[in-house]
Amino acid sequence: MSQTVLNPKGKSSKESEKSFFVVIDGSEDVLYLKCLDLSEAENEVKRFLNIDALDDSIEIIY
Repeated sequence: MSQTVLNPKGKSSKESEKSFFVVIDGSEDVLYLKCLDLSEAENEVKRFLNIDALDDSIEIIY
């Protein structure tokens, strides 16, 4: 059974968020994000890694 959660704007979270995968060179881990757009995904990666800018060692796949 699937549950749909409505966000404050009235759209379901499944409709508004996209899936992003983050791969970091030198790591076997993959970070999975649900964000509204690529800009939000980039901001979340920077916040998670505690950095100010992304470089070529970080790949965000949509």
